[in-house]
Amino acid sequence: MLYLKHGGHVLADSAAEAQDTARRLDDVVLESGALSDAEERPVGTPFDYLLPELKHRPDSHLPGDPVKVVADLNALGAAMVDDAPPVETAPQVHVNANIPAVYTYFGQFIDHDLTANTDRDSKTSDITKVDQGPVPPDEVTQSLRNLRRPTLDLDSVYGDGPSFGGRTSADAGFYDGARLRVGRNHTDGIPGAKIPPEADLDRDLPRIGKLLEAGVITEDVLPDDLRNDPNLQTRAFIGDLRNDENLIIGQLHLAFLRFHNAVVDRIEADPQAFGFYRGQDHAAVRLERARRLTRWHYQWLVVNDYLRTVTLPGIVDKILVGGPQHYAPLRNHRSYVGELYMPLEYSVAAFRFGHTMVRGAYDHNRNFGKPAPGGGPRSSRSRPSI
Repeated sequence: MLYLKHGGHVLADSAAEAQDTARRLDDVVLESGALSDAEERPVGTPFDYLLPELKHRPDSHLPGDPVKVVADLNALGAAMVDDAPPVETAPQVHVNANIPAVYTYFGQFIDHDLTANTDRDSKTSDITKVDQGPVPPDEVTQSLRNLRRPTLDLDSVYGDGPSFGGRTSADAGFYDGARLRVGRNHTDGIPGAKIPPEADLDRDLPRIGKLLEAGVITEDVLPDDLRNDPNLQTRAFIGDLRNDENLIIGQLHLAFLRFHNAVVDRIEADPQAFGFYRGQDHAAVRLERARRLTRWHYQWLVVNDYLRTVTLPGIVDKILVGGPQHYAPLRNHRSYVGELYMPLEYSVAAFRFGHTMVRGAYDHNRNFGKPAPGGGPRSSRSRPSI
């Protein structure tokens, strides 16, 4: 996940035309560049259908010739692009929802923590094909894999973990003992008020170039293909590169890095309060305890803050009391019986509602955002991607 950008695809090296596709398209990477031992073990977690009874209904497919259907969908997408200049409205005119803007990007963070589509077989989800027709549902579930674990365990932050106890991992460079690395803001030559204050500049994602220059990490912790990356200087060294796509989600990812480190600080200040006993207080144990507490806080926020904010009143309580009516661990999958899975109807459809929440402009801070009331412009209008 050090490679995958939002909207990107991962191809198995053995997939048809994989090498050529990776060379032609910037948003496609090869599995060998992202995962080790890719051909020796199953990759990722399963996708499946939440409503399996709909899988084999012909009327659920878009009718018509595949070439024409794809052309019509492309035309629809092009017509939806907003090329018109933004319309300025009076301050008292509210054009956005009452949900605070940060929930759009908290939802994006959650999505990145739950799912990342990977193409193990290019014919399954090759969106560049002009004659793409309906793929048999069973073929979809057998071919597609999810590069994330859909368990809200912050694997987008923690990756595969450090190298305690002789265990090696390409993500070991994220860590400094039990803590996660963070980056320092650059201020030289930047006009305007310093945000954050110069006494507290550790508020950026860790950047590979800076870590290498400082000698904090060495190239041997990087995958081979990443060492020659032309963007190595500014590339974020985090568990999911999609979380460096815009300022807001980048700061959300940073918040979890800093929160984890704050939990480690509390544990070290009073080990016994966190259940440590003599001889038990070492980095590996502190890390696991801090990860567990950070995950619990994150899971509580998802259920009791995020979901209650974006759903109708009563929905969350109804599910918590009555239990899920449709979702259950896999029962019939030959390789993943009893395992939690990511429903395709959710990951590529229902949770996309967050795209409609993106605003035309954001007031990020004093130097970067919409014009201040009664004052001059501070920057151009900002539209973070999602």
